[in-house]
Amino acid sequence: MNVNENEIIDLIPRYSESSEPFVISDGDGAVQLISENTSADEWRGYCRKLTDAGFAPVWERTAAGNLFAAYRKGDCAVTTYFTPFNSFARTVAEPAKNMSPADSVSNAEKLCTPLLTQIGRTFSTTGVFRGVAVNCGLMCYIIRLEDGRFIVIDGGLMIDAFADGIMNTLRAQAPDPENITVAAWIITHTHCDHTGGLIRFTEKYLGCNNVKIDELILNYPGEQDCRDWIEKNEYYLRQKSIGNYFAFNPAGKLTKVHSGEVRHIGGAELEFLSTQEDFRTPTRSWADTRNWNNTSVVFRVRLAGQSIMFLADAGTIQNENLVKMYGGYLKSDICQVAHHGGAGGTVEVYSAIDPDVALFTTSDEAFPLYLTDPHNAHLVNDLHLKETINAANRITEMDIPYTPGTSRVTDDES
Repeated sequence: MNVNENEIIDLIPRYSESSEPFVISDGDGAVQLISENTSADEWRGYCRKLTDAGFAPVWERTAAGNLFAAYRKGDCAVTTYFTPFNSFARTVAEPAKNMSPADSVSNAEKLCTPLLTQIGRTFSTTGVFRGVAVNCGLMCYIIRLEDGRFIVIDGGLMIDAFADGIMNTLRAQAPDPENITVAAWIITHTHCDHTGGLIRFTEKYLGCNNVKIDELILNYPGEQDCRDWIEKNEYYLRQKSIGNYFAFNPAGKLTKVHSGEVRHIGGAELEFLSTQEDFRTPTRSWADTRNWNNTSVVFRVRLAGQSIMFLADAGTIQNENLVKMYGGYLKSDICQVAHHGGAGGTVEVYSAIDPDVALFTTSDEAFPLYLTDPHNAHLVNDLHLKETINAANRITEMDIPYTPGTSRVTDDES
């Protein structure tokens, strides 16, 4: 733990005088403190300690019985929340610059119909899964907002195909192709097939004056955790994605988002349900999982009367925790399925979400095999699903609100 993190801890009151919290270096100057065997009343008492210590409330909310709140005092920010299913209170203390900015709710008239675009590109000639080709797909989404701005989610691999697919979509959908604003670019985790699109986009289009990216939203694990991870490139991707963003927009905003936060951007509500912070416990470290997918940011977008769940690459443990934390509160109209449709999804999480539309991000050859997995078979056959849409090597547009069966393929590499 570095000096700045020790200083951050010294700025906040102790959660309990009778027990020591479990302390985790959380990256980007943040520290997570976990207090076990606590209660909602004790957590509320801690919130009073924060205000008594001069911390000003920023927001507070309740979701499915979980209690969330954020505070600020000078250059120190605190997000704290209580989860009844495990009787944990998690407190994240960090530099205030990490906090979400004020909501950018647009007062402009509605310029366009909201869109959800799924971008699949060909990335390999040799990829194989269960004996069939896996050479396209990956997670890359663009949401066009009512005011003509955009939210980009992940972006695929670090190749021109994804960078160009993103840029071409932005230009085609923007009310003014010479004045494109990405209000927020969300990266769910550091894996190369999620950070790569941003990295290549900001390199290839560096100096492009008609595109700006106002904010980068993420919650990566701590720097040392990324260095220590068995795949050995997570630290590079962590730092490269952040560094490239600020090279593209030196005046940009980096936000480290936390569970329980709700943002409003251009008519869309973004509710952040789970981050890598929820995986860690005093008895469970990243070394115990060997599955970096559990570092995913899971969130839901509400737009034009519909809800879209993004599970990113959430692994089995993260999806189990989601159900324990939220249960039926997860119900959504559209669901981007976990880990492209592969390992990680669970029968329980899909039962809770129970979507009308499921979005897969794999090749057409692998897609039927994914549907034989028990969690996907349950999603498709046992619930109320009306449509599956697979990314493959296509760019597919959906008007929001979306009526099943009305998607449009605007580009097909096959």
